[in-house]
Amino acid sequence: MTESRPAAERAYRQVRTRLLDGTYPSGSQLCEGAVSAGLALSPAPVREAFVRLEAEGYLQLHDKGALVVPVSLGEGHAVMQARLLLELHALNTAAAHGQRAVRDLGSHLSDALYQDANTPRPTGPLVLDSGWDFHTRLVSAAGNHAITAMYRRLWAQQLRISAASVATPQHADEDIDEHIAIAEALSRGATTQARRLLQQHLAAILSRLGLGDHVLHLPGQC
Repeated sequence: MTESRPAAERAYRQVRTRLLDGTYPSGSQLCEGAVSAGLALSPAPVREAFVRLEAEGYLQLHDKGALVVPVSLGEGHAVMQARLLLELHALNTAAAHGQRAVRDLGSHLSDALYQDANTPRPTGPLVLDSGWDFHTRLVSAAGNHAITAMYRRLWAQQLRISAASVATPQHADEDIDEHIAIAEALSRGATTQARRLLQQHLAAILSRLGLGDHVLHLPGQC
């Protein structure tokens, strides 16, 4: 008897989610049997999921299982440049409405952060949740629903990059500190500084993965 399509689809979705959120880290080896046991599924749907995910570029199959394909320099830069384009648009939209709008945006972003000394900083998946909240607040502030929807899809695409970049406590703290610096600059109305900090922050995500250590620029920027 063959596996049902729902089982195959569930295996695909669950394995893909774990690849994207960093549960299965970039560069790690996946054993078909261990994954099957972890998902409470038989090997057949997991094997089918592996094949689909290899076609999508997430896995590289071999006799003993699969390698989680590391994030490439090209993929990392392409995704971060797309994020920079949308996030700078939101920041520039606020700036076009004047200093009051910029400071209000800074306050709005600060609400997404853990800055109270008595409140423990987020760890693990909560770091990603905090980053999602911070960056979607920024993009949503532009008031363009199409761009916000586009950004949500982009975030899902780049999730494994962000997950890998905050995998250690030190890197997670760096990520949070960068968010705080951006929010504080905006709260002071320092738009130019906030733009620079945003570019440095997105470049730092790649740097923490060993994919470069220079500031990201959009085409045409100096």
